[in-house]
Amino acid sequence: MKIRKAYIGIPLLALVFVITLASCLFNNDEDEDYGTKYTVWTGKKTYSDFEAVFGELEDGYYSWDEFTDAEFSKISKTLKDKNKHSWSEIKIQDYLMNRDFDYNTAEKATTKLLAFKHGYIASRSGYSVFIIVK
Repeated sequence: MKIRKAYIGIPLLALVFVITLASCLFNNDEDEDYGTKYTVWTGKKTYSDFEAVFGELEDGYYSWDEFTDAEFSKISKTLKDKNKHSWSEIKIQDYLMNRDFDYNTAEKATTKLLAFKHGYIASRSGYSVFIIVK
């Protein structure tokens, strides 16, 4: 009888180990990177919506600008909590590189955005504009 209990306990222990290992490997928390955290909002707009507020942006290009406190106060009322993130500089740079920024441009744009009290970076791809607001 003792041998049979061992055979049941070993697979159970192995299962617990695999579940624990999987949760560690696939944990996708936003706190995975270190450093100062910045509150940012991300979004995707149609080009016509973006153009109506921010002006022209050529396809395949990006732009950035700083907001005054009054401008940000007005814009912040339209920002949604579901698009709100607390990201480090590395996470912001990764976001931009996933939007077709090369490494050097993403690094430069991230540095520029973080220098602003409030601002945005937008990149256009066809009829879509990806935007990150700080």
